[in-house]
Amino acid sequence: MTDTMSHPACAVYSNFVAKRPFIYDDFNPKLRQLESACFLAILCASYLISIACGLVISRTGNATFDYVIVGGGNAGLAIASRLSEQPLVRAAVIEAGDYYESTSGNFSGIPANDVYYNGKDGKDTNPLLDWSFTTTTQEGFNDEVARKDEGALQQWAEQVGDPSWSYDNVSPYYSKIDGLPTGALNGSAFLISAINHTDGHRDSSETAFLRPFLGRPNLVVFSTSLAEKVLSNGNRAEGVQVTSGNSTTPFTISASKEVIVSAGIFQSPQLLQVSGVGPARLLSQHGIKAFSDRPGVGHGMQDHTFYGITYRVNMQTGTSLIYGDNLQKAIVEFDAEQAGILTSPGGDFAAYEKIPQNLRYNFSRSAQQGMSHHLCKYSFDSHLGSYMNLPDLAALPSDWPELEYFSLPAYVGDFQNPIAEGIVDGYQYATLMAVNIAPMSRGNISISSKSMHDQPLINPNWFTNPTDVETVIAGFKRLRCIFENPAMQGVTIGPEYYPGKNVTSDAQILQYIKRAFNTMYHASSTNKNGQGG
Repeated sequence: MTDTMSHPACAVYSNFVAKRPFIYDDFNPKLRQLESACFLAILCASYLISIACGLVISRTGNATFDYVIVGGGNAGLAIASRLSEQPLVRAAVIEAGDYYESTSGNFSGIPANDVYYNGKDGKDTNPLLDWSFTTTTQEGFNDEVARKDEGALQQWAEQVGDPSWSYDNVSPYYSKIDGLPTGALNGSAFLISAINHTDGHRDSSETAFLRPFLGRPNLVVFSTSLAEKVLSNGNRAEGVQVTSGNSTTPFTISASKEVIVSAGIFQSPQLLQVSGVGPARLLSQHGIKAFSDRPGVGHGMQDHTFYGITYRVNMQTGTSLIYGDNLQKAIVEFDAEQAGILTSPGGDFAAYEKIPQNLRYNFSRSAQQGMSHHLCKYSFDSHLGSYMNLPDLAALPSDWPELEYFSLPAYVGDFQNPIAEGIVDGYQYATLMAVNIAPMSRGNISISSKSMHDQPLINPNWFTNPTDVETVIAGFKRLRCIFENPAMQGVTIGPEYYPGKNVTSDAQILQYIKRAFNTMYHASSTNKNGQGG
């Protein structure tokens, strides 16, 4: 095979990871003019950059590299960057997306714009920026469809049967991340955001791991190219079959050393399954021969769900941007000084804890030892309290929290479409969120056909484990404890705005959570290939 590519592509970003930023089009039509101007400017800049750093000579010709990486997102580009540090190692990245600047202008670089197109409503999406995937009907989601440390690392290493994932082996790589804090997992702190503090813009996998290394001749990116199948010889992956752009003619990118599948939580298992790696029974249903029967591929999905309580507040929040000319002023301040409200992505501060003792119902005496108390007294309804499954939480590492809390400077409603659900009544709004970061419910990803062009079946199974039900109810009650604390006097205005004080019983709380929750986009664990996988 002849390698006809010798120049790196310039900017690429995972279609699934990239989310079009928060633009208040529905409230301020003047922004459309600004957006158009910015888009044209960025498009021209992207074109000039591509000329400066070289183009991929052939998008459709066969080629051979040492390493072939499927997926140019957070993991894929980090791996490509590290591998290509060695001049004699040739790495290729196959990426279905295109330059994010050419599809969203410069808006994705503004920190406060990070929540655009993240609602559960299937219409709250942009096909230029994400895959517009939807889940299967969810029992724990009211039968609806949604769009879609040390002890912990040691447990992970034991589960996958690979000691290289232990804390001692992984910690040197964490130390390479500037500013990453160490210490206890339970507690509170300001969060580290992926923001370049020299210019105030959000960093991405492309700006952090690709753009600084565009001059490397041993790093090539195939953008707008879809990995159709991993090609194998026996039990060894030897390359990837690819189509590019609108072409249906496949070509092959071969790997002399390794094929690295980094196509995301949904499409990595999909690609493996259509390539014959996965549960043999599932593959046979689609006429695919399983050369490696791996029942763990596509199974074990877990995700962090969150939900909140909203109050009117006596301070400036993101809500202010929908009033008067505040948005235009904020844009000018950000462009001129990289300062002001647009510099914050929201959720700046977070806290983590084990569920306090007074919110645990029917726990054994041994489980209660060492748990904290809180003055805000709530108790579970007896008909739901019996659901608490102690062994689930007891199996967690001792340093692993069960709940996380953070704030959002806006009203988000039921998270169907936060922009459309915005309230314009002259008040400022803030929402305090609770996150179940020790989920027990497990979902799965299954192919719907033998083609990568057909969406996989995404079944998160949220809230189907009784322990998760108890955990999220406890989290809701803790949110009310925080808002009812005397320290909040003068901050909140009036009573609880949403969902309101009429939501009182555990059954009502659970019904509200199932209606109003969203996912943190932390889905994981769908590519098990190791011990028992």
